Amino acid sequence: MTTTLYQLECLSERETFIGTTKDLKKREEFHANAVKNFYELQPLHLHVLNTGGWDNWVLTKVKTINQKDTQREEQDLMSEMKNCGIKVLNKNEPYLSQSEQKEKDIFWDHKKWLDDKEKRKISQLKYNEKNRVSNKEKQKERYEKNKDEINKKKD
Repeated sequence: MTTTLYQLECLSERETFIGTTKDLKKREEFHANAVKNFYELQPLHLHVLNTGGWDNWVLTKVKTINQKDTQREEQDLMSEMKNCGIKVLNKNEPYLSQSEQKEKDIFWDHKKWLDDKEKRKISQLKYNEKNRVSNKEKQKERYEKNKDEINKKKD
């Protein structure tokens, strides 16, 4: 079974997106409609909008390849573009060795933990601000209810 390796290239910048598809015409229509009609917008489509719109980009067939070789061929083309100084807009690498994948997973797990840590902190601050009065009232109630025990501990 075969698939098509394609390149979506910006005419005014040295930028490109590399992809694969079984139906190049449908893929081109998908990208064009996503940009023009603002549906299923992905970071790539937003970037296309910000760099002159669909008319400033060209989708070209690079070659037809065996489906088994898709990831390797896509990775090779991306590396070739990067080596030529062309910015590759793909978010994900199509092929990584096991050690590269493990390294990437460790990085993203750590980054996610840090992002979540910040989100948790912000969420806690919002909760505290929102519930400041009720929390103080609850503290007073607890104190009143348990003040004998609290005073015994102090002595």
